[in-house]
Amino acid sequence: MTYQVIISDVAEMDIVDTGLYISEELSAPDAADNLLDEIDQQILSLEQMPKRFALVSDERLAQQGIRLIPVRNYLILYFVEDYSKTVTIARVLYGKRNWLHLL
Repeated sequence: MTYQVIISDVAEMDIVDTGLYISEELSAPDAADNLLDEIDQQILSLEQMPKRFALVSDERLAQQGIRLIPVRNYLILYFVEDYSKTVTIARVLYGKRNWLHLL
């Protein structure tokens, strides 16, 4: 069963901001491209078996079904809706950031 993957507007901005920061602020455009490619691959992989990644450790967010995929130092946070066969990417955040309050 294939799921449709939806990237929220906020998550899309997270991805763009991450790419710009690494490319421009850190002067590493190749590293930015490689990271964004990895993020894209992981997001697209959610079309198949989206529940294979663990729920977050925060109990409140886990009860809402928020799951995460670590990609280098970043976290892709998403939830699965079985009834509509959709996966929604909620945020893509730097992992060392206090991200719990951002959801």
